Amino acid sequence: MSRPAQGSSSSPARTFAEIAVHLPRVQGTFHYHLPPSLESVLRPGHLVVVPFGPRRVHGIVVALAAEAPVPETRPVDALVDPDPVLTPAQLDLARWLAQATRSTLAESLAIMLPPGLAQRADTRYALLEPEPATRNDTETRLVHLLQARGPLRGRQLDRLLPHRGWARAAEALHRRGLVSRQSVLEGHVVHPRRVRRARLAVDPAKARETRLDLGDAARPAAARRRAALDLLLAEGGTLEPTWLYAEAGARPEDLRYLEARGLLAWDDVEVSRDPLAGVHAVATPPPPLTTEQTAAWEAIRPALEARRH
Repeated sequence: MSRPAQGSSSSPARTFAEIAVHLPRVQGTFHYHLPPSLESVLRPGHLVVVPFGPRRVHGIVVALAAEAPVPETRPVDALVDPDPVLTPAQLDLARWLAQATRSTLAESLAIMLPPGLAQRADTRYALLEPEPATRNDTETRLVHLLQARGPLRGRQLDRLLPHRGWARAAEALHRRGLVSRQSVLEGHVVHPRRVRRARLAVDPAKARETRLDLGDAARPAAARRRAALDLLLAEGGTLEPTWLYAEAGARPEDLRYLEARGLLAWDDVEVSRDPLAGVHAVATPPPPLTTEQTAAWEAIRPALEARRH
C-alpha cells in the first residue's frame, strides 16, 4: 500500500523511492522523490532519513521507480550509511513474510535489521557561518556550543542542552542556511562477552589439607564449602559460579568465605558470543518416515526434483 507524502509536486524526470518507515503502528509504504545528490547513489536496502509529517524518521528503501502512484512527494532527506543494510534476498523474504503472516512490511524488515541499528543512527550538526544571526535564546546557546566545540551529534546535544528544544532551533537554523546537518551511522558497539569464573588460589595439596577446616563441621555451611572446594579440585580449571551453585549446592556467601580464606580466586574470562562455536555437526541417518509423512513426501518430491533440473 502506498500513501502520499505531501509536499512539492513530482517531475517526470525524477526517480522515486518506495520506503517503509521505521515507526510503530504505521501501515504501508510511502513514496518520496530522490534529490539530485542521491539519484545515482540510492539503492533498495539503504537506510535513509525522510520527512514524515513534522518529524524526520528512518526508513528502508524497498524499491525504486520512474513514477510514483501519488501526485505529490517529498524528497528523501539523507542517506544514513553508504552501504545498504539489507540485501535484495532479505527484502524479498520480508515481502513474503509480511504476506504470509499478515504483518506490515516495516515489521518484517525490522526483524532483519541488526539489533539497535536505528538507535545507532544520528545527525551531525555544523555551522555554515562563523557568526550566524540567532532569533531566540535556544538558537544562541546552540550556536555557542557549535562555535566552541565544533560539529556535534544529536545525542551530544541532548546531553548538553536538555529540555531546551534544541532540535527545533537546529531545524530553523538549517532552513535559514546557517547550520548543516548530516545523517551518520555509528559503528558497532559490541564488546567481547566476559564472565566471572572461580579457580583454586592455592596448589591442590594445600586445598586438600584445608578442606576439613572450613568452619563448624556440624553446620551445613561447612559441608557446602567442602563440596565447592572438592568440585574445584576435581575440575582443575575455572568454573562459573552458577555451576558451583548447581553442582555443589554452594551459596554466594560460601564462595566469599573461600575467597577470604585465600582458597578461591576469580578470573574474568572472555567467551564466544557464537552459540555454535566449537560445535561440529555430524551427519546421521534420518529417522524413518511415518505412513502419513511418506505420503506427503511422495506428493511433493516430483516438484522439488523438477526444480533441480
